Amino acid sequence: MKYPSRLPALQSSFTGLFQHDRSQTRPGTPALPVLCVVGTRPEAIKMAPVIRTLSTSGWATPVTVATGQQQSLLDDALADFDIRVNVRLPHTGASHSPASFLAHCLSEVDEQISLRQPAAVIAQGDTTSVHAAAMAAFYRRIPFVHVEAGLRTGDMDAPFPEEYHRRAVALATLLHCAPTQAAAANLRREGIAEARILVSGNTVIDALLATAARRPPLPLGFPPASAQQRVILLTLHRRENFGPNIHNALTAVRAFVDAHADVAVWFPVHPNPNARDVVHSLLSGHPRIHLVEPMPYRDLVAVMGACWCVLTDSGGLQEEAPALGKPVLV
Repeated sequence: MKYPSRLPALQSSFTGLFQHDRSQTRPGTPALPVLCVVGTRPEAIKMAPVIRTLSTSGWATPVTVATGQQQSLLDDALADFDIRVNVRLPHTGASHSPASFLAHCLSEVDEQISLRQPAAVIAQGDTTSVHAAAMAAFYRRIPFVHVEAGLRTGDMDAPFPEEYHRRAVALATLLHCAPTQAAAANLRREGIAEARILVSGNTVIDALLATAARRPPLPLGFPPASAQQRVILLTLHRRENFGPNIHNALTAVRAFVDAHADVAVWFPVHPNPNARDVVHSLLSGHPRIHLVEPMPYRDLVAVMGACWCVLTDSGGLQEEAPALGKPVLV
């Protein structure tokens, strides 16, 4: 890496960012462009506090780049935080494999870096778009900042291909923003220098609490409190659960609801046909199982606050629900 001299300034700037401290900014210093790459709805939610704080940092101008694979879901999530996409990369819908999408996204992000010459590129998580952003920044010798760095399972097959992405992204990252001390310890075990690790906390909790504080109303159709029903918030979408796993899980859910007259299910169904088709074939038509379209983040937070418990394979909901005092079954 030929830019170690940039690390102290970047470390100081991002320490201030996560601590909401702008004391490092000198009056009259021009704001620097920072490319913020988001591809999925969870990335948008977890990046929203970072983008919003960058916009008021005094030293940075965030440029929000959407990679396009979940356009409507991503736009809705960002709108909940009053963030607009600055650059929307073309997405033809033909890039079905991770390899083809990686090639497409890498080329498009590289073009944006060449055009805008950002001071840094920042992305969150372990998706293919994050992998592409990290590679593009590395090839251009632009510092890459990884939010939610250091997550590891130790199993390259679970989650797949995300565990590979996590490790590959780490090699291209200048500043690793670890959500916990455990994540930071993972990075140290892989030989990452202490100076390149920042324990920043979990940005999804910032997003959650900011949204919950606004007390969003429940979506139309949600079972009223007068119904005296225990409502389960259910989500299911991960690739490794497609096939027998999702079929068995949904069969068990329906049997549980049939056995308990006071239990209802609120299920925002993911648009992926591998999930949507089996969900509707097994759960549609039940009077106490509500299959709904994906909700804006504010509605999801309202439902989390009102539900009895959460049943999910979502890593984000596993973090968010306990912060609202809700039990989670994974």
